[in-house]
Amino acid sequence: MGRGILARRIVERAEQIEDEQNPGKVLLMAVGIREPEEVRVLRAEWGESFLLLAVKADSLVRAKRKALRNQYRDDAEHTEILERADQDIGILPCVSMADWCLVNDDNLEQLESAVATFFQQHVAPLLEGTSDRT
Repeated sequence: MGRGILARRIVERAEQIEDEQNPGKVLLMAVGIREPEEVRVLRAEWGESFLLLAVKADSLVRAKRKALRNQYRDDAEHTEILERADQDIGILPCVSMADWCLVNDDNLEQLESAVATFFQQHVAPLLEGTSDRT
């Protein structure tokens, strides 16, 4: 499919939504941006309006969560496999390109609270036209 294909599809869909439903501002959220070319495509399309939020968790925490979902075993060998897979697909460079980063080493309630705070402080102002990206 090629590098950046997810981002190009997001841009195409955004154009359809803007044309069909809303001539004003549109909020799109994409989960799973894992390739630096996707970030470049989205930044080129939307510039300052594009926000990249990275959600990070310690590799051991992620391995344990994946083991609970029966995706990986919770051991050092599979934690290493998970880390290599993230590096191979470009997640780490994407994290370094992010505007903000939330750490997800705790429970779901704390993550939900952090996301809600992020939205109130950084996304809602963009939709209202009063963004302060600092």
